[in-house]
Amino acid sequence: MTRDDDADQATFATDGCRIQLGKDSFTGDLETYHIVVDAADGNGFDITLTSQSTPWRPGTGYVAFGEDDENYFTWLCVVPKGEVSGTVTIDGQTREVHGFGYHDHQWGNLLHPFAWNSWIWARQNIGEYTIVLFDLVMNRTFGYRHYPLAFIQDGQGNLLFSNTTDEHTRVDVIEEYHQEQVHRDYPRTIRYTIGNGDATLEYTLTAGDELEIVDVYSAAPEPARAQFDALQLHPTYTRWVGHADTHLAMGDGSALDQSGPFLYEMSYNGLSYKNNE
Repeated sequence: MTRDDDADQATFATDGCRIQLGKDSFTGDLETYHIVVDAADGNGFDITLTSQSTPWRPGTGYVAFGEDDENYFTWLCVVPKGEVSGTVTIDGQTREVHGFGYHDHQWGNLLHPFAWNSWIWARQNIGEYTIVLFDLVMNRTFGYRHYPLAFIQDGQGNLLFSNTTDEHTRVDVIEEYHQEQVHRDYPRTIRYTIGNGDATLEYTLTAGDELEIVDVYSAAPEPARAQFDALQLHPTYTRWVGHADTHLAMGDGSALDQSGPFLYEMSYNGLSYKNNE
């Protein structure tokens, strides 16, 4: 779905989420979001996302790059879990929809391939629990610094566990597979063991069916590929559905054990996700 709007039809608020692009809009307030894509050409939607959780960000949400912190990247998980309702129009046919949704937001002043070697993002709602993992690894230029961001909330949006540091984090790749379309190896099963205070999270992710594969490198024009080559970059993106097993051991002796389906993506910009290769 591609839309062309004149610049004078576009407005972007700086004090809240209020975006207008012609007849399309996105507005919200951390609790309720209304998203409209005009269906004049037969395709569009009018949906509302209502949060059933609590916004979460890792500290300030900012990661700085460069000797003088002149570059930055930010991330905020606005709606870890929400209820979606509204209508979707496809080929002129409109139908009501209802389900669950998620909303996070990232922004910065450095393109992802020039900042991150790779990242793994996973989102899961199991029963009353919500689990989000955003595992960021800087690229070679920035020393492969690791930010394994993770949190778990209960059904009332109460925070049960969170992490923003690699100080007590272990990542084990249990199995790999070779993706023929982009000609590179990906982790099939990967286990995170993250300690924070007196709690330890063991989170095992297994990729299933591929939902999307984007070979950014091959699709780029030759000058861009030459720049990627000079910087030892080969950006690709893949998203899967999969299965995750969660074990959260608390300091009081209690534990949370959950298993079920989840969404999983990998933005893979470096030559290897194994950071020292």
